[in-house]
Amino acid sequence: MSNMQFQILIPLLTVFISIVASLIVTTMRNRVELKKVYTQLEQNYAKSLFDKRVELYPLLYEIIHPTCIKLLTNNFNELEIDNFSEKILKAELTIGIFFTQPTRRIFAKLMRFIREIKAKEKLIEEDYKLFLHLVVNFERSLRAEIGIYHTQPAGIVGSYNELKILAEERSVGIDYDER
Repeated sequence: MSNMQFQILIPLLTVFISIVASLIVTTMRNRVELKKVYTQLEQNYAKSLFDKRVELYPLLYEIIHPTCIKLLTNNFNELEIDNFSEKILKAELTIGIFFTQPTRRIFAKLMRFIREIKAKEKLIEEDYKLFLHLVVNFERSLRAEIGIYHTQPAGIVGSYNELKILAEERSVGIDYDER
């Protein structure tokens, strides 16, 4: 090769390498930006879904919790099973779409059990206990989905030790306002 050919080839190779490097860097940068946008969309969707659950799940709680109280106090009868079933199915029509898969499974298990006990002529104490167990599991699942169990209490209690100290002070009659 002649000197003249090297003088032309070197700048061409330099330009080619610069273009390839630029394309690689641009592609990588675009992928990172696209991943950020995708992550942000996922977070926005998750937040919207969570907000909707926080809005709607208390409606289910209004049905479930009184049932738990009645079952615990033995003030629950077979007629109330029908009433509970009707209310919970009606609420599930609009709220059920927001259930996670584990909550959906718990709900399905509860509804299967209700169908089973409706078919019985007479319910025994074990039926009521199992019914209570399933209703409580469903309630707990709903609470877990909206973060009730994973949220720290607001106020002055920050740790178990602080809570223990407060309990001890209450037991000996210390007035909190005088501290």
